[in-house]
Amino acid sequence: MKQAKETNKVLFVGSERICRQVAYVLAIENYKIVETLTNENYDQYQDYTIYVCEFKRKSKKLITKIWKSKKDIQYLDDICRQIDKEYLVNRRRHRKELKKFNKKTLLSCCFGWIYNLLKVVWHLINGSTIKHRRKINKLKKLIINNNYSIIKSTYLDYLQYLDLSVLFLYVLRAPVNKNIQCSLLESHMHIIDDQIYGCCSAILSFGSLLTTDNLFDIYHSVKARIIKLSSLNGSYCLCNTYSWCPHFCVSAENSNKSFFEIKYPKSVTLAFDRTCNLHCKSCRNERYIMDDLTQKKTDLILSKILDSKFLNHTQNLTVAGQGEVFYSRYYRKLLEVDLQCENICIMSNGTLFNEENWNWIKNKYNLFDVIISVDAARAETYSKLRCGGDFQILIKNLKFISSLKNEGLIRKFNLNFVVQRDNFREMPDFVRLGKSLGVNFIEFQRMNDYGSFSKEILLQRCLIINDEYLDYELWQVLQDPIFKDPIVDLSGLNRYIVASDIKYGKNKC
Repeated sequence: MKQAKETNKVLFVGSERICRQVAYVLAIENYKIVETLTNENYDQYQDYTIYVCEFKRKSKKLITKIWKSKKDIQYLDDICRQIDKEYLVNRRRHRKELKKFNKKTLLSCCFGWIYNLLKVVWHLINGSTIKHRRKINKLKKLIINNNYSIIKSTYLDYLQYLDLSVLFLYVLRAPVNKNIQCSLLESHMHIIDDQIYGCCSAILSFGSLLTTDNLFDIYHSVKARIIKLSSLNGSYCLCNTYSWCPHFCVSAENSNKSFFEIKYPKSVTLAFDRTCNLHCKSCRNERYIMDDLTQKKTDLILSKILDSKFLNHTQNLTVAGQGEVFYSRYYRKLLEVDLQCENICIMSNGTLFNEENWNWIKNKYNLFDVIISVDAARAETYSKLRCGGDFQILIKNLKFISSLKNEGLIRKFNLNFVVQRDNFREMPDFVRLGKSLGVNFIEFQRMNDYGSFSKEILLQRCLIINDEYLDYELWQVLQDPIFKDPIVDLSGLNRYIVASDIKYGKNKC
């Protein structure tokens, strides 16, 4: 983004809220704000670089004719054009970089061309391509015309296809959501495969690690600042607020956030390797085997993460958001490096969290948090859902982790449980298991879509009816008083529990 020189004085014209947001996206820290430019203040601000935070055709209310002759005035039109121009240049460069990882034989290219041709023909026959383009164009018009009341959750999936300047306008003009609060997006970074996200993959990606040598540049890019702005301005317009996020905090009034960008995120979650010793039904259909091309990509991703020294500046590091930390050679290689972060959180399936692996890692960090994903309270259910796992070995390891917590060697010990049709009746027993181990929290999560099932089968397996409320049998299980224990975390299901209470409340015993 072309910015004003440091020696120049910068003036923003318009409402304070809009001006502060534009300054944040342009990475300008020192500036002044005035509501209008009049003939009287011409001499006072003549030497300033001026940004008028309105389109040129609507700027008559903000500036008088004498100011229009000034050359170094930029309007929102100019800022949007510059954003799109530079983003297009970067995207072309990124495509050239990605070609290095997509080298194919002539035969595979021919099959690829035939497949893509058949795909296009199929979409044209069904009219899905036309519908797709119409939705994007309609969304674009709604944003430009500032009709936010019409934009509903059905359009959120199409935001990724918008020009960056239109996305900028969407975030810039979005109304404040006074019912919720969250600061995760502007203080967290999540690396999933080669993509960099602010909090999770439901939010738009900041960029790809494969197309840049500098992780810092991705985190502070114009696109990243636009995405983070959606949280800083209190609108949360890039989040699906219709589907409750466990990180949202209910608030009667949204607190005012300062438009100050932190240099490094406070917490980072790494999830760039899917390699695991298990193949659980909730996330994959078969054991994951990394091919040569993926190995080449993952080697490059790891080297760029380590070379950037980015993790040395974060307070909390979580390994790993996908895959098994003690089974993946990439995660083990990363943990062998002295990363100098204050706290590390190990996310594991627990089957390899034994004394040998603990002795390997225990002296590398000051504070440890441990999260173990189990999904069952009985051996037969565990064998069905956690293919390749041994329940007896798991229980032995859980008791070992519990002893580490009792000795003060780890700070927190949490358990995760993905609720699904095969295990929901064991939820009360799972809470009792957690209490016997002395865990800090037990988080019950809804089953998410990782490509293992179709949407219809997924909703059946996760016991959520029409993506609105819980299955009656699951709702009955949750009436057990044990779920009122303070160690139980149902925030991931709260939205559905509230809707179910309303629907089934009359039948409640």
